[in-house]
Amino acid sequence: MANLQIKQVPEDIHSKLRYYAKEDESTLSAWVLAILRQEVERLEWEEHLAQRPLSYPSVSTVSLLEEAREERDRERDTTLYH
Repeated sequence: MANLQIKQVPEDIHSKLRYYAKEDESTLSAWVLAILRQEVERLEWEEHLAQRPLSYPSVSTVSLLEEAREERDRERDTTLYH
């Protein structure tokens, strides 16, 4: 396993990292490693999504919302007046 050393971490960031590690009942090293892992996974997911072809729905979202609202209004009118 490789080592990583980060120098000149601003005190406010270091304090916050220590605080959150303590809240998580974790060591600072373990907590920072978890953050790094999470960020790498997020970046990989974004890369994966960027490689997917764009798809365009045949029906616009706006028209679907308008239809749903109209149906809701019709149902509401029916129950109010009957």
